[in-house]
Amino acid sequence: QTYKQNGSDFLPGPIDLVTHKYDTVASAPYNRIWKVDRKEIEMFKLSFNKPGYIIPRDILEWPAHGTGNYAKNLAPFVDTDGNGIYEPTKGDYPKIKGDQMLWWIFNDLCLHDETTGKPLEFEIHGSLYAYYNKELTSNDSNSIVNRTIIFDYKFINRSPRKYKEVYAGVFNDVDLG
Repeated sequence: QTYKQNGSDFLPGPIDLVTHKYDTVASAPYNRIWKVDRKEIEMFKLSFNKPGYIIPRDILEWPAHGTGNYAKNLAPFVDTDGNGIYEPTKGDYPKIKGDQMLWWIFNDLCLHDETTGKPLEFEIHGSLYAYYNKELTSNDSNSIVNRTIIFDYKFINRSPRKYKEVYAGVFNDVDLG
């Protein structure tokens, strides 16, 4: 899929594990990108149980668990009490990579208008993250880390089919200026 001239091959949200059908209403809460920062999480860890502290929206609404027929575990999180349930009011928080991370979820359970291919019934958990080291100057050979973003995709086969080999590519057309 490139510029979406003919439609899209992907839909937001996880795949219903029972019906394997897409439900626009049930998927609506997943049609977003969650953004968390390491500093925000560190502040949360120190303050979540203090009176007057307001838990940031993306920590409070972190999609750790699917609802209804969606998979029980979605976005990674730190389970401070080990009960397997994401409870930010009890100190649980998103498990992130880098100093800032974006997380989203989508699937290919739809008519593939763009490529005309058949759905694989894959659920894809995407994240983009970056590191920032304020000690590095632009003259430092290691400063490239401050200008690098890393994409991480987790492909989950939710179909009854077993795939022997799967290849994925990412088309990126970033225009600056």
